[in-house]
Amino acid sequence: YADGRVFLACSKACLDAHQPTHGSVTSAAERAKQLLARVNALHPDSSGAFAPHRARLMDLVGEGGAERRLLVLGVGNASDLDLPLLTERFREVHLVDLDGAALERAKARQPEPVQARLVLHPDVDLSGLLERLDDWGDAFPEPRLLGATAVAAARALVARLGSFDVVLSTCVLSQLGLPFRRNWVAPASTWANLSAALNAVHLATLAGCTARRGVLVFDVQEHDGVATPDPEQVLAQLRSPGLAALVASPRLSAPWQWQLGSSLQKVYAIEFVRP
Repeated sequence: YADGRVFLACSKACLDAHQPTHGSVTSAAERAKQLLARVNALHPDSSGAFAPHRARLMDLVGEGGAERRLLVLGVGNASDLDLPLLTERFREVHLVDLDGAALERAKARQPEPVQARLVLHPDVDLSGLLERLDDWGDAFPEPRLLGATAVAAARALVARLGSFDVVLSTCVLSQLGLPFRRNWVAPASTWANLSAALNAVHLATLAGCTARRGVLVFDVQEHDGVATPDPEQVLAQLRSPGLAALVASPRLSAPWQWQLGSSLQKVYAIEFVRP
């Protein structure tokens, strides 16, 4: 994907045998991390272009309080965050992403008083399933095992990150499946099951890390009038029995437009509180 060429291997074993001819042997998870880092490095600061979208996100976060802590999931280059404003509103602002270099760049752009209130959580796979890329490419699990793996992944993420007064997820939901789509050729049923599992992991992580209030911001793709992910289905997942003990009064916003490069994305937000 870096140079426009894509190669198809019939199995992981064949891919492993072929890779040394290119001078390296890396896992699919490591290749996905390297690609993300290259993409983020191409556009390290899009703050100007993201201004209207950023203003909507900051309004959703609201006032924190001098003793409160904020967790932001899927920060990337932080172009959609007003970090000085957030550090005024919260005692600590914790930033989570798989790309640690992007987090460091975002922090380095800030004045020292802002940097002092930022806590970075690099190398966090918010899908919880990235290390399964190679094994599941050969043999995708049946639904019961997939569900159990998703539950374990969400619990591990919550245990690693901890509990925060306010948790914000910033349009990372649609990105969680990209490494899998870049690495696999699979039937529609596999993509549907994987998408459901990734959504479940992320929603459970968001809810599990929230002590007071959670905000899920997500972009959708529309093809032939069908939205992916479907906002009403995401709302229904937050109301499901598995999350009902963690989520109260979830509310879906009206959509807004986000100019992302040459494309115009439709974005929704769901706000909820802890019971």
